[in-house]
Amino acid sequence: MSERLELKSDSRDPNLARLMEWARGVQDRLDEDGVVVAEIIADGRLSSATSPMFSVSTGYKAIVKHIKLNNRGAGSNTATVYLKRKDGTSRVVGAPVLLTLESADILEAEEAWTLRVGDLIEGFATNNNEVDYTVLGEVRPA
Repeated sequence: MSERLELKSDSRDPNLARLMEWARGVQDRLDEDGVVVAEIIADGRLSSATSPMFSVSTGYKAIVKHIKLNNRGAGSNTATVYLKRKDGTSRVVGAPVLLTLESADILEAEEAWTLRVGDLIEGFATNNNEVDYTVLGEVRPA
C-alpha cells in the first residue's frame, strides 16, 4: 500500500469521531501491502499444569489477535487455553486435541481480545513441554 488515505471528518458525531480515530490507528499499523501488523507478545511451551501464557503489565493494555499452538511431541496432546479476567474465573477458550506435529489456532481471524491489567491467558497440555504457543497482538499504553 503506497498511499495513505486522507481521513477527515467535519462531523460532530462522537461515534464518527471514534471511528475515524480507530481508522487512523489501523492505518498506522499497516505494512506496505496493507496488512495489519501484529507482534509476538508472548511465546513459550505449555507445561502439564495450568500456568500463565500472557499477562498485561501495569500501565498497558493488550489487543490479542491470535494464539497459535503447535504439538512438537511424539503423540497426541490436548492443549487447553483459558482466558481469565481480573477477579474472574478462568474460562476455557479452546481445547484442541493435537496429533504429532499438528497445529491449532485459538481466535478466529476477525476476533480480538482486549486485555487489561489483571487479565490473564493461561494454558496447559496433556504432556509437559511438548506444545509450543505463540501469542500475537499489540501492547499499548492504557
